[in-house]
Amino acid sequence: MRFAARLTGLAGALGLSLAAGPAAAVDPLDADPPSATQLLSWVRTNIGVTGWAFAGGNIDQKRAMFVYLGLFDDAGYPDLIRVWVRGERYVPRWDSNSYMVRTEINCRTPQSRQLQGIYYKDNNLGGEVVYRLDQMPEYQWSEPMPMSSGEAIIGTACAVAAARRGAPLMLPIQQP
Repeated sequence: MRFAARLTGLAGALGLSLAAGPAAAVDPLDADPPSATQLLSWVRTNIGVTGWAFAGGNIDQKRAMFVYLGLFDDAGYPDLIRVWVRGERYVPRWDSNSYMVRTEINCRTPQSRQLQGIYYKDNNLGGEVVYRLDQMPEYQWSEPMPMSSGEAIIGTACAVAAARRGAPLMLPIQQP
């Protein structure tokens, strides 16, 4: 019940109605779409997802985040970038006192172009993201990324996707 109330409150704040699409008071064509940072900040504050990194953690909180951000499929924004994330945490063979995190971020535009970022992080050393554009090896590059928070990884990957596509950036997170 609390979760439904939070979703309803957020939808109203963003000019959306859960029952019938965009609320009459706000024309979605006149409203600026919320940024990735605004969405993630709201989710962390109101749904209680704090510092999620997609590997381990509370699966119910992650599911709540998928449900909430999926609302933007029904909000009448045709030019969004769809995002989904898979993550795993494992102990490397060479050091049982350490762990590695592999997080796969996929960003797809309405034109079906896709950017995949795979973030490899050692718990002691930071990490690196390997990007692949449209699943083509010739469009592959990597960048160091010392941060560990999920929203920073996704924000970076999808900002790259938006810049390379010239597409508006929104951030619904969906399971494929």
